[in-house]
Amino acid sequence: MPLAGRGEFGLIVGRDTGHLPGVARLLTDGLNKRVRGLETTIRELVTPLAPALLEITGISHVSAAVLLAEIGDITRFTSSAKLARYTGTAPIPVYSSDKERYRLHRGGNRRLNTVLYTTSIVQQRFHPGARALLALGGSRLSRTRIEMASPVSASAFRHGRTERPAT
Repeated sequence: MPLAGRGEFGLIVGRDTGHLPGVARLLTDGLNKRVRGLETTIRELVTPLAPALLEITGISHVSAAVLLAEIGDITRFTSSAKLARYTGTAPIPVYSSDKERYRLHRGGNRRLNTVLYTTSIVQQRFHPGARALLALGGSRLSRTRIEMASPVSASAFRHGRTERPAT
C-alpha cells in the first residue's frame, strides 16, 4: 500500500503515484505564482517609501526593501563612512608592508553587503560613471578613489537623507 498525503498546495502526493514530473511542475507553478505575488506586494510597498533609492542603477524593489529593512532610520548614521562600516564596505588599512594598502572590512551586515555587492556588479556593467572609474585601473586607485569606488552606500546615504522630512 503506497504512502500518500496532502502536500502544501492540496495535491495528493505519494511514493508510488508515477506522476512525479507533473507534480513537480504543479508545485513549481504554484511557487512561481507566490513569488510573483510577493514581488508585486514588495513593489507596492517600497515605491512610495524610497523613490530616489529606486533611481540608482542596480537597485531593484527587492534590494530597496532589504536596504530599508536592514538600515532602518538612516539618520542614526552621522556620516556615509559610518554607514559603509556598518555594511562592511569601508576600506581598512593593511599594515603588513611599507606600501599604503587597503582591504574591505569582512564584518558588517552581510545582507546589506550582498545587496551592495550585487548593485556594484550591475553598475560595473551598465553605469557609465562606474565604467569610467574602473577604466582608471585597480592598481592605481588611491584611498580617495577606493572610497569613491563604493558610491552605492554613499549614494544611498545621500538619497536617504534627502527623503527624510525636517523635524
